[in-house]
Amino acid sequence: MTTPLSISGVSGPHLINKGLSLKGKLIVLFVLIKVLPLLFLAFLARDQIRQLGHELLSSFAEQGQQSVRALNSAADAAIEDSVQALDNSARDNLERMSTDTARAIAAFLYARDADLRLAAQLPANQDSYRQFMLSRQSALPIAPEWQLSADGSQWQILENTKNHHQTPVNLLDNPDITQLHYREPEAINQTSMQPLYRELTLIALDGQERLKILRDGTLSQELHNVQQRQYTFAGSEHYFSELAGLKEGEIYVSEVIGEYRPAHLIGLYTPATAAKAGLNYQPEEEAYAGPENPLGKRFEGIVRWVMPIYHNGQRQGYISLALDHQHLQAFTDYLRPTAERYSTSGDARDGNYAFVWDELGRNIAHPRHYFITGFNRQTGEREVPWLPEEDWNAYQNSGLPFSEFSQQLANYEDQGNHRIASKDQAKQGLVGLDCRYLDFAPQCRGWMDLTRDGGSGSFLLIWSGISKLTTVAPIPYFTSQYGNSLRGFGFVSIGANVDDFHRSATETRERITHQIDHFSTNLELNNRSVNQRVNETMTSTTSHLGLVTAAMTLMVVMIAIWIAVYLSNQIRQLINGINRFQQGERSFRFATRKQDEMAQLATAFDGMADSIQSNIQSLETEIRQRQQTEILLRKMQDQLEHLVDERTAALTAANAELHFQIEERRQAESRARHMAEHDPLTGLANRLKFQALVELALINNRDRRQRLVLMFLDLDRFKSVNDTLGHHMGDQLLCRVARTISRQIRMADTVARLGGDEFAILMTNIAEDQTVERIASQIIESLNEPFLIDGNAILTGTSIGISRFPDDAHDADLLLIQADQAMYAAKNEGGNRFCWYHKIPLLQA
Repeated sequence: MTTPLSISGVSGPHLINKGLSLKGKLIVLFVLIKVLPLLFLAFLARDQIRQLGHELLSSFAEQGQQSVRALNSAADAAIEDSVQALDNSARDNLERMSTDTARAIAAFLYARDADLRLAAQLPANQDSYRQFMLSRQSALPIAPEWQLSADGSQWQILENTKNHHQTPVNLLDNPDITQLHYREPEAINQTSMQPLYRELTLIALDGQERLKILRDGTLSQELHNVQQRQYTFAGSEHYFSELAGLKEGEIYVSEVIGEYRPAHLIGLYTPATAAKAGLNYQPEEEAYAGPENPLGKRFEGIVRWVMPIYHNGQRQGYISLALDHQHLQAFTDYLRPTAERYSTSGDARDGNYAFVWDELGRNIAHPRHYFITGFNRQTGEREVPWLPEEDWNAYQNSGLPFSEFSQQLANYEDQGNHRIASKDQAKQGLVGLDCRYLDFAPQCRGWMDLTRDGGSGSFLLIWSGISKLTTVAPIPYFTSQYGNSLRGFGFVSIGANVDDFHRSATETRERITHQIDHFSTNLELNNRSVNQRVNETMTSTTSHLGLVTAAMTLMVVMIAIWIAVYLSNQIRQLINGINRFQQGERSFRFATRKQDEMAQLATAFDGMADSIQSNIQSLETEIRQRQQTEILLRKMQDQLEHLVDERTAALTAANAELHFQIEERRQAESRARHMAEHDPLTGLANRLKFQALVELALINNRDRRQRLVLMFLDLDRFKSVNDTLGHHMGDQLLCRVARTISRQIRMADTVARLGGDEFAILMTNIAEDQTVERIASQIIESLNEPFLIDGNAILTGTSIGISRFPDDAHDADLLLIQADQAMYAAKNEGGNRFCWYHKIPLLQA
């Protein structure tokens, strides 16, 4: 009996019947070998495509954010430079305003010295003193009328007292003129001429008043002995004891003397604010505070000038002038360190205002009159100034008069915002400002340090939570006690809010920020669009990759089935041959079994290898496509970066060029305007500027019918100076003469150099010829003194011709010609004198 052939110990039927068939096993084997790696590669490719897309989108978004940050950085740098430039310009202008105001006050005070010396030379009688008092007047603004608003929340100027100006239409029709800038007239209020002095007093050597002329020219019937304090102004003067030490020609000048005006509420005073502070609403009983309380009591003060009177070398007594303090107050009350420049009344509400301090740091002019230091009429001593909390409590507990207690206080020590002002003292209404004890105001020490050696300047500080610029300039007046300090009479300070200076730059920042936000929004929309396109591309690529993978998987399965069928058929044939051999068909031979079948198997393996190679080539093609996609995305990224860089560079260059052109044009216009209107040697107005001012004055005065005077001055011996000492010495002499003439004229007058040694003066609002003759005499007298220049004592005089409007002429050119003729008449009379045009002998004949 024949034994059946077995393979691996398993018979043919068992192999077919146990588990999967050979065909199934071959199919599963092919799936494991081909399909799973293919699916893994497809998944890996899909994941790489998604990661590359996300990295591209992230990189693009980061580039956009960097562009926005670069634009913001460039804008911030440009705005910061603009803010700094605007702040520096505003600082310089405010410092100039402070210095000009301080010098104007000094000139005004020196003019009072001259008044006193003139009064000392007058005959000591009622008529001469009365004429003197009536002739000394100055224009002061007329205070507007105020009323509470309908809701009682603020004070308002009555409508019929406001200045109304109509904006001009069609100012220029010339198309070549652009960027015209018009400002309305800057007249603050209507003005009226007010006496400079409250009184003129003739005092005997024993202090008894002998004659007193009041401000209205009347003779006072009450004469007292000024050695007794109660008979002095505000019951607070002690000046007589200082007079004995005066030498002939010396002058005594007092402090600002006036009764202190208390206020129990700082800030806006209305029924609501008074009720909130627990006060009875009595605005007339509180101190004046401009628009915060226009009905309050105003500070009334004086500055007293006294000079001894001599006759034949013997002291006969003293003459005194009491300057009305409101003329000092007017220098700063209406100044505004803003584009507005001036206000209708002193206004401290927004912190933009000017004020004056004396040489010791006591406030003597302020929009809020309760801050002006003053005296207690009952005691004759200064009222207690506003103190820090701890100093006020110590003073209350000491039981000493403040004049003694103040000796214990250190001046300008530890001043800063960390010190707290006394609230109890403020409730009592005692808030006068004395910088020596105002330790909760750090600016006090800054003012005193800057002006210690006569210098000026400014600094920033945080005050009431606001960044403020404060400027300071000393008042260079050194008569009497004020000659003991380089600070002179005191100093002018102007405070301003810094934010107001660079408001235009801040607005520019807002516009640039808006544009950057718009750019950022567009960039975000572009990012979203790119994101959408990239996502669509990735989705499309993934879909195509899935379809290719599915097709290849199906192909692999079909090939596996075909190979399995083919092999199984061959094996079945082998098994059938073996079965036939087992069944006794011994003649059956496998002559070609190994050779042919192995060749077929090799062919099958070769076919399988070809299939695998085909799959590999397909994968390589997919990888090359992915690399090309990466290169394309990288080029897109480079182009976007280059575009952002170009836009950033263009914006930066355009901004810098615009700023440079604006600054260059502003400086050129300013230089051209100044050179066109001023004499380059003396700095005075030139002939063109002077003639324009005269014509403008004539236009303004034709309706008012006010007198206008024109002086023509020519130096008597100027040519000999040039011939003997040289033109450089003549130029120095002309500059000295220009300054001398400028010191003699009134503040409202204008002096100009017409050319060579010819000068002219325009005087407006002339009430009496005596005023003109007095000024002409002063100029002649001042120019008759020798000038010491480079070791040479140069003596020159001047001849002055005077013409009047409307008495002599109504035309500017004719007025100047008449003044010139009158000047030659003065020269013909020997020079060093003045002559009126209407008094020229030829005219009289």
